[in-house]
Amino acid sequence: MAPRNVRIWDWHPATCGLVKLTLRPGVLLVAYGGGRTDEGWHHWRATWELAPDGSEIYHTMDARGQDCDGRHSAGSDWRCVIDGAGWPDVRPSEDADGNLVMVARWQEATRYHRDFTAEAAGY
Repeated sequence: MAPRNVRIWDWHPATCGLVKLTLRPGVLLVAYGGGRTDEGWHHWRATWELAPDGSEIYHTMDARGQDCDGRHSAGSDWRCVIDGAGWPDVRPSEDADGNLVMVARWQEATRYHRDFTAEAAGY
């Protein structure tokens, strides 16, 4: 049986809130944004992808910027397991209006943070 689309609620950086995403097997969903800030600039990129075999969802978050303290970047990779019946692992949460929704239960795979000014100073 071919993998089916999966729908999840997840936090979305552009809305600073929960959104419902429809993921198709092997198709990368990308959101990005950013721009100037009062101290420099900031850009972010988020991706969600349902594995081609439908076994799990991959999610990445990356952010880069520069402020009065210098350049910095951070990011993380996450995964959410899909059960044998095609349902994602979820947990209860509340949306902005206080309604109960079931959101993806993410398992962190990797995380990084770079402070370029601190690295240049030998920290």
